[in-house]
Amino acid sequence: MNGMQDSVVFFDIGDTLASPRLNLAGDRLVGLDVYPYARAVLQELSDAGLHLGIISNTGQEKREAMKGVLEASGIYDFFDPELLIYSSEVGLTKNSRAIFDEAVSRARAVQDPARCLYVGEDALERRFAREAGMRPVPHPLLVHEVLEGQRLRYLRVCAPSDGAGPGWRETLAAEGVLSLHINDEEGAVIYGIASQRATLALVDRALAVGALGSDDLPLETDLYLLRDHRSPAAGFLESAGQATAMFAADQGPSVLWSSGTELFVALPAGDSIDHYHFQGARHGHTVKCLATPTFLAPVNPPIAAGLLATPPLSPTELAAFATIDAGGLREQVQRYSGASSLEPAGNTRIRSRHVLHPDNSLATQTLARDLERLGGGAFTVRFHQFTNGGQSLLNVEATLEGDSSEFVLLTAHLDSTAQGQPPYDGAHDPAPGADDDASGVGTVLLARVYSGSSHENIVRSAHCA
Repeated sequence: MNGMQDSVVFFDIGDTLASPRLNLAGDRLVGLDVYPYARAVLQELSDAGLHLGIISNTGQEKREAMKGVLEASGIYDFFDPELLIYSSEVGLTKNSRAIFDEAVSRARAVQDPARCLYVGEDALERRFAREAGMRPVPHPLLVHEVLEGQRLRYLRVCAPSDGAGPGWRETLAAEGVLSLHINDEEGAVIYGIASQRATLALVDRALAVGALGSDDLPLETDLYLLRDHRSPAAGFLESAGQATAMFAADQGPSVLWSSGTELFVALPAGDSIDHYHFQGARHGHTVKCLATPTFLAPVNPPIAAGLLATPPLSPTELAAFATIDAGGLREQVQRYSGASSLEPAGNTRIRSRHVLHPDNSLATQTLARDLERLGGGAFTVRFHQFTNGGQSLLNVEATLEGDSSEFVLLTAHLDSTAQGQPPYDGAHDPAPGADDDASGVGTVLLARVYSGSSHENIVRSAHCA
């Protein structure tokens, strides 16, 4: 990063540097879970003499409250106070370029605004930043490449077969590949983002590398995996696929790669994946490829079989598990699929858990209250806020602290869709989702069985998307 000491780098907070923790009402920020790589990136940039700032939608949290949260998370001192831009103070949010114009204005007092970067996971925000003259960066681990003037591209890397190259994960990570998706059904194939420099370095190491799409396409798009089940079902060279009908328009997603069963597309900022739904698609047909650096973490050696032994359950624990029955599970499925009222004495029913439907928020709030009640005070219940398609949404998490350092995850996705074939309006049409996935939510709500357990840390959550 030689010669870049006068650059200004603004960061988003939520889902870029950390996961925000909200209170049970979902309206106040109570803490940040900083990602493992975030402090290292901030330290490196700070040591290089760069000026660091924040652009964040902070709700009702003012400067002093944000300072307390950032100090508690250990990252406040990396930032210049004059470069902390909070929506609660400037009266602007990241739903237009205005707040990014404000950032450029403040950066001008520090140095040439042409060296002003915005780092954030939301493609639409990155588009607004670019319109304001900033250079957008999709992830903190890619900042140094952009500072060096490198262009970013999507790429596909085929890892060597077992034993041919034991250090391929470490090599990809060391060369700056940001992993988004890995398919290891027939040998590891990694989809990610990398610079031209990194791509050529991998070629020099004899890895099978393919660049996908145009230069800087990742700056204003998100990568999605879509499955067109009709195409592989029809067979090789049969024209039963739906890609032509779905993606022939000049505007819209760019198809980057097809394996015959899967399509990888770059979805433009501001567009919704709900507009691109293959008819006849089964469960799990759509996957948003999120930045996941842990894909490239070294694989730990297998655990010895003896270490996996678990102590026998006590009579009390066996009795608790014996309380699980089909009737209790059915009751929860009916509540979250709208077949019955959310409360025994009420008449409020959920029509849809689609992320665009207002009842998604109703389901989220109800789930948090259910977990709080079922835990009997033993659970720490919180919301995790995230952004999808420019919309702020909430996951629900409940943690039961235990005696060991091990943990168990019980999860289900809270959202649902009924988009079998167009036209479907997720904001208004029903999506009860008893099978997908109120049944999973109902299973998570068997939390009462664990509320007296202390064998391990148990985290159960229902995710919106």
